[in-house]
Amino acid sequence: MGYVVRMPQLGMSMEEGTVVEWTITEEEAVEAGTEVAVVESEKSTAEIEARESGVLRRILVAEGETVEPGDPIGVIAGADETLEQYLAGLDVPDAAPADDGDDTSDTSTGTPSRADAAGTETDVRATPGARKLARQESVALAAVDGTGPQGVITEDDVRTHLETVETPAHPTRTVTDARALSGMQRTIRERLTESYRNAVHVTLNRSVETTALSATSEAAREADAELSITDLLLKAVSETLEAHPEFNALFEDDEHRLIEEINLGIAVDVDGGLVTPVIADVASSSAEAVSERRRELTERVRNGDFTADDLRGGTFTVSNLGHFGIDHFDPIIDPPQVAILGVGRIREDGSMTLSLSFDHRVLNGADAARFLGTLAETVTDESALAAFCETEIDATSDRRAEESRKIRVENPSGVSGTYTVDGTDTEVPFDEPTTAGGTGLAPTPIEHLLGALGSCLSLALRTMAGRDEIAIDGIDCDVYGTPSEGPLEAVDVELRIDSDAERELLERAVTKAARACYVERSLSEGIDVSVTWTRAD
Repeated sequence: MGYVVRMPQLGMSMEEGTVVEWTITEEEAVEAGTEVAVVESEKSTAEIEARESGVLRRILVAEGETVEPGDPIGVIAGADETLEQYLAGLDVPDAAPADDGDDTSDTSTGTPSRADAAGTETDVRATPGARKLARQESVALAAVDGTGPQGVITEDDVRTHLETVETPAHPTRTVTDARALSGMQRTIRERLTESYRNAVHVTLNRSVETTALSATSEAAREADAELSITDLLLKAVSETLEAHPEFNALFEDDEHRLIEEINLGIAVDVDGGLVTPVIADVASSSAEAVSERRRELTERVRNGDFTADDLRGGTFTVSNLGHFGIDHFDPIIDPPQVAILGVGRIREDGSMTLSLSFDHRVLNGADAARFLGTLAETVTDESALAAFCETEIDATSDRRAEESRKIRVENPSGVSGTYTVDGTDTEVPFDEPTTAGGTGLAPTPIEHLLGALGSCLSLALRTMAGRDEIAIDGIDCDVYGTPSEGPLEAVDVELRIDSDAERELLERAVTKAARACYVERSLSEGIDVSVTWTRAD
């Protein structure tokens, strides 16, 4: 007794499968348990084994064709057994009138062959993919030569026909390579379409210093713990999600469902698509455990050894395009999750942009700003990062002695004194106004800060202009700190640039300089810094 071979269901989320290869040919005998075909779903590949001995009497779906789970793809039966009982009622090319082993069967069934047909499309034996392509390209299937099993017309046959048919003289568009979307690519297409159709995407960007991340990662390596910046960032994201649980959530059935477990998806680029394996329960795992699991998942995904289970259960996703040289981007939410974090490259000035996309149906801009604020505080705090690790890590003491900038300040009496930069012999005086008990003969600490800001901006402008080959003869500026006494609330910098370069080029250089200025980025976020410029007279 034979049976119909069907496309298996490879995972609950599988929507269609592709026949990658038939490992035996039609009319070839097969033993039970022997592999007969290889199929591929959106997320995995599987082998189909014969469940009983027999002969592969009919291939219904050619290699490269795609059908839904449960659809018939072939028939295994006895060598002399009639196939009509298996094919009757199936939606396959020329299914009902089957070869029953009698050499005269083609004449006894009454089914028109391609040569006998009256030319109607339904009389022509063709795969579903070939019919779809023929409709798209307005090709008459009766004019196409079929090379598939028993003369079935395949998609490649239709493409060959399109390439050889004569056309009137007009501008042409020669197809050099027609690449059908793989199952993975179709899944990505559908999920992105679903995400953009349903979720209301909004993205906020925030620049953060990576000094603490780099120092902690380096200290971990020195302590024989392999922790990358990405591993530390994943732990920081997990802690931030604990503080802002509304982002560790799903939006399903009109409900914003907050999830207890923090399962982070990590986007991994592979040939033909993007796969997002999930690291489970990151909150209760050490940075070392997260690192080990991330490396394992990434290797399995890139080797094609992952399973559908590796991709399930995500509550929040992190997508890092920094290694591609991308500064920042707008990542697309993976539904039904409500948010995703994009990570840009570490720039020359040591900064990195974090881009948070969120679903505005359930979250708002203030929520996202607070999330990024908490995350920024964590990734710039060396002690917080070191606490994520099982290995005892000192990311500050020895490194601080060796790598930090050292200023020695002497204040023998009163409210005046001097400071000296380590390695130099220059003493820089500081003082307070007479109204505050000083002599007023030297700059105040705040004035030193304002001078440092102006100096930093002018040097940064020189550097950025040099990189872009913009000629600048001179730079000077005025720096205004408000109010005149007490802590700063606002700073206005007015640059004057002596240059004949185009305004657009100078504007771009000033913008880059403002971003690169270390002093400006070291100021409290509560201080409003404005940088404007004009050409020097």
